[in-house]
Amino acid sequence: MAESFAQFAEANVSTLALITWMGFRKMAIPYDKEVRVDGRSGWSLKKKLKLVADSITSFSYLPIRFMSYLGFLVAVLGFLYAGGIIINALNGNPVQGWSSLIVMVLVLGGIQMVMMGILGEYLSRALDE
Repeated sequence: MAESFAQFAEANVSTLALITWMGFRKMAIPYDKEVRVDGRSGWSLKKKLKLVADSITSFSYLPIRFMSYLGFLVAVLGFLYAGGIIINALNGNPVQGWSSLIVMVLVLGGIQMVMMGILGEYLSRALDE
């Protein structure tokens, strides 16, 4: 197993997830955890959060797809808000000032997020190959 693990040269990877991904058989080794006598653990909160981020981004498309879906939702909300503004304007109650700016920010921001998600999908598939 050590030889197989040494073949990977990734800089930011979850070691535990990589060992699981390699397909080796797993088994539990029971032991009694003793109280730490000296010092403190090297696993700070920052290191634990980095491990979570590396685990999610190394073995999952979830963050990329989440960005695409969120962008689509933001763009749809922008279009719905624009529709509401138009309906209010036709009923003689126009909203002054910032409405057009908010609509443009929502719609363009949402479209940009969708496009970045699509680019991320292409990049992740290219890296998989």
